[in-house]
Amino acid sequence: MFIREFVPRVLVSWLARALYHEPYLVAPIDSRVDEGAAAVTTVRRLHWHGRDHRIEVTGDRPAFRPAEDSDEHFFKEHHWGFGRDRRGRTLAYECKHPVWETYPVRSWSLDLDWASVYGPAWERLSHEKPASVVLAAGSPVSVFLGAAP
Repeated sequence: MFIREFVPRVLVSWLARALYHEPYLVAPIDSRVDEGAAAVTTVRRLHWHGRDHRIEVTGDRPAFRPAEDSDEHFFKEHHWGFGRDRRGRTLAYECKHPVWETYPVRSWSLDLDWASVYGPAWERLSHEKPASVVLAAGSPVSVFLGAAP
């Protein structure tokens, strides 16, 4: 379940709201990936409420496939999403993608106004460090409406 998801395109937001009843919003997003022989760095910038919010992560090469009982595997390998439709009924959808490899995280930085992006109840996270930081290689994802197994 998503708290809030930002995408740079109106059509993607509309489809997510119409088909999956997910709280997608449209906002300017800049993404950059710098790949070198020894490391990969990704930077994401979200412009929201008059401010740039930024996440940067650098991972060492080579990527590896985390063990199935690892935190890395748990946080990136979710194949079912759940929500509620407009009538309040449970909605399930399946996300399919190959198993993603991850890069050992060398460094990370987070400049995010949690209250502005997610609402006042999330402000307390502004004073916390993440319990886990994962940099996954990623791939295209296919999403299908359906009932969970």
